[in-house]
Amino acid sequence: SLPSVVNIEMIEGCGDSTLLRYMSGQSPFEIVSVQPNPAQNEIAVTLSKSSAAVGIRYQIENQLGVTVQEDTFRDAPIGVGTLADGCYYLRMSCGGFVESRKIMIQK
Repeated sequence: SLPSVVNIEMIEGCGDSTLLRYMSGQSPFEIVSVQPNPAQNEIAVTLSKSSAAVGIRYQIENQLGVTVQEDTFRDAPIGVGTLADGCYYLRMSCGGFVESRKIMIQK
């Protein structure tokens, strides 16, 4: 039979360290806020940890799941002025870890 408890040991340089950190409750970041929402020209994203250290990427997807904008997150406002009014999803990722928030564009 299988053991009921599995201990996860993190060893630097072995395996997917981002996944192991998340599984042990040490996510590389969390989205604290996205403001303003609804937005017109730009959004300010506040993360729980500095993005400079972890290389976070962002994608903005429309309601069909099509990526309409993507780049590396730089702790600076993200321009959304070229997006049409509507509902979008902001996906931020680092390795295998992903956080998403719904954003509205209203001009």
